[in-house]
Amino acid sequence: MTTQPVGQDDLAWFSEQFQSVSANIERVIQGKRGVIELIVMSLLSEGHVLVEDVPVSVRRCLPNRCRAASTATSNESSSPRTSCHRT
Repeated sequence: MTTQPVGQDDLAWFSEQFQSVSANIERVIQGKRGVIELIVMSLLSEGHVLVEDVPVSVRRCLPNRCRAASTATSNESSSPRTSCHRT
């Protein structure tokens, strides 16, 4: 697989999309912008997230909202990497 250099236009587009997804999630989960951005970055890098020290309703809502925001900007019908488990 060959890669091409990333141009300023590509970086600007990515930044705009990242901010749009984060803002969309923050409409529902307010006051947790840093946590939202970390979760979005983790999803983009196909990582995993363990959310602690937040109310149960946020732990339940955050993965669903991230999933909805990520599918709204992609062609996928669902995101299997986003889930929430009771602890």
